[in-house]
Amino acid sequence: MDEHLSDDQIAGLARAEIPRTDRLQIVRHLLRGCARCSQRIAAILGSGADSPAESRQTTRRYSTAIRRALQSLPQALESADAMKAQYGVQIPYRLTQEERVEFLITKAFEARYRNAEEMVRFAFWAKTAAETLPREVLGKLAVADLQARAWASYGNALRVADDFQGARVAFTEATIRCKRGSGDLRVVAYLQVFVAAYHYAMRDVAAAIELLAEAEAIYRHLGDLHEVGRVLVARGLYEIEAEEFGAARVHLEASKSLLEPGRDPELRVAANMNFIFLLTEVGEYREAGRELLASGLREALAESPLELIRLRWIEAKIAAGLGRLDVAERAFHEVCAQFFDHKLAMEGALAGLELAEVQLRQGRHGECAALATTLYEKFREIGVEKEAERALGVLAEAAQEQILSGAMLFAVSDFLGQLRRNPQLRFRGF
Repeated sequence: MDEHLSDDQIAGLARAEIPRTDRLQIVRHLLRGCARCSQRIAAILGSGADSPAESRQTTRRYSTAIRRALQSLPQALESADAMKAQYGVQIPYRLTQEERVEFLITKAFEARYRNAEEMVRFAFWAKTAAETLPREVLGKLAVADLQARAWASYGNALRVADDFQGARVAFTEATIRCKRGSGDLRVVAYLQVFVAAYHYAMRDVAAAIELLAEAEAIYRHLGDLHEVGRVLVARGLYEIEAEEFGAARVHLEASKSLLEPGRDPELRVAANMNFIFLLTEVGEYREAGRELLASGLREALAESPLELIRLRWIEAKIAAGLGRLDVAERAFHEVCAQFFDHKLAMEGALAGLELAEVQLRQGRHGECAALATTLYEKFREIGVEKEAERALGVLAEAAQEQILSGAMLFAVSDFLGQLRRNPQLRFRGF
C-alpha cells in the first residue's frame, strides 16, 4: 500500500476492529516499516490509556487486531496469487466481480497497440467473468450491458489478432446481450465502434463508415466529445482507405481539438500518424515532413515495433516524394523486409513495389527486375491473396522478359490497393 493509513483505519486498530477488507493492506503497510504510521498508532494508543490497567487492555486489543490481520494474510495472498496466475495480471485485491470485469476490459483495451496475444487473454477472461455475474444482485439489465461490453471487447481483441471468424461470433454474442440490456446508448456506441473496425478489416469500408457515423451521433448526443474524437480518428483512416481524402482531412483535423490532453495518449499518436499518412497520400510531402518532425511519433512508438515499421514506411514515402531517393531506397528496403518478416505479405508487397519504383527512377533496372521476382516469391511463400499473387507473378514474368516499366509497377500497386478494399477484383493484366 503506497498511501498512509487513514484515521479510521488507525482508530479501528486501537479498538481491535479492523474490517476484513482492510486487513491485508494495513498489515502490508506496517510490515514495510512506516515510521509515520507507527508513531500515529503509538500516539493514539497512549492517549487513550488513563491507567496501567487500561493501557494493558488496549495493548491486548491492539495485539488481537494485528493477529487477526496476520492470520488473514496468507489466505488473501493466496487469492491474489491465484488471480494473477489465472488472468496474467495482478488484480486489485478488493474489486467486486463486476469491477473485475471492468478492470479486465480496460487492460485489454490498453494492450491493443502493444500485444495482441495479451489483449485476447484479458478480453477472454473479461467475457468469461461477465457470464457469471449475479443477476439477482446487479439486475439482469445491468448484467446484460456489462456482458455486451465484455463480448465486444473480446471480439475486438480477436479482430486485432486476425481471428476474424472468432471475432464475428463474439460480436454476435455482444449484439444479443446488448438487445437484452437497458438500451444504454453508450453500450450501443461502444459496440458499433468495434464492429466498424471488424467491417474495415473485412474490407467493407462503406459499412464501417456508416457505423461510425451512427456512433459519432450517439456520443455527440451524450456530450462525450473525447469519444467523438476517437470515432473521427477511425473514420478518417477508413476514409483514406476509401480514397475520400477531403472528408478524411476534415475528420482527422477535427479530432485534434476534441481529444482530451493526457487521456489515452496512444489515440492521439494514432490521430497524428493517420493525418501524416493522409498528407503523403495526397502528395503534400513538405507538410507531411513538417508534421512528422513536430509529432514526436518515433519516441511515442518506441515500444510498438509494428507501428514503428509503419512510421518508417511513411518516412520512406515522404523522402521519395521530396526526391531524396537514396534515403527513400534504404527506408523502403527496411520496411519491405520487416513486413515480410512479420508475415504481412500485402504490406510487404506494396512497400516493395514502391522500392522498385524508386530503383527505376535511379536507373537501376537490373535490381528492379530482380526485386519484382523476389516479391513474387516471398508473397507466394506466405500463401495469401491468390489474386494478388497472380498479379505479382505477371509482373515477375515481365521482369524476366526485360519489359518491366514504371507503368506496370503502378498498375500492380494500384490493383493491390484496390484489392484490399474489394477482394472480388480480378487482375486483368497490362
